[in-house]
Amino acid sequence: MNILEGFKLYEGNSDKTVWKDCKPSPSHFSPITGDKTFYQVHLAYSSALEREEVIDVVHQTISRALSFAQENVQEDTYAIRISWFATYSTMTITYGSEDKDSIHVVKCCFEEMDSSIWGGIETFLEAEEGGKETTTIRDEASLYDCYLDMIQAGITNAIENPIINKVLLRLREMNIGLYYYKEEDYENAKRIF
Repeated sequence: MNILEGFKLYEGNSDKTVWKDCKPSPSHFSPITGDKTFYQVHLAYSSALEREEVIDVVHQTISRALSFAQENVQEDTYAIRISWFATYSTMTITYGSEDKDSIHVVKCCFEEMDSSIWGGIETFLEAEEGGKETTTIRDEASLYDCYLDMIQAGITNAIENPIINKVLLRLREMNIGLYYYKEEDYENAKRIF
């Protein structure tokens, strides 16, 4: 089965994202796990911060990950995992089985989000040292929530796209689901398609 029949990579409407393909390399954990697989990381840096721009970049990222479906799907593949690490403002998408991830890994680092969150923490620390009252911690939490909402809206937008939806339906026929989790909470990953 050609999983990608009729698929066209979504390039997005924003000029705020730069993609690069990193040199294939082993996992950072390979000395511990013994995994000798070389992974190809497809990495984006995005300065998107406005809601519509972020939604568009998430759509691009999911489209890019799906473009590797034919190469990434193995007999034991059961999941495409979308993870959002708010701590680093980074989305990572992998295909996986019980014991390993696929060769092609897609990552998108939202640099402006990260700067705005860490900038708020620095402001709080400066204010704390000076003895001034601040609401920055509350602001930081609301930024996390705001950005999380944008990321989730982007995921929904991508899933509802007819071209992406068609590929996800083909993958579902192969018993491969789309899962989403936050931070490193793998056990509570939600199947979203």
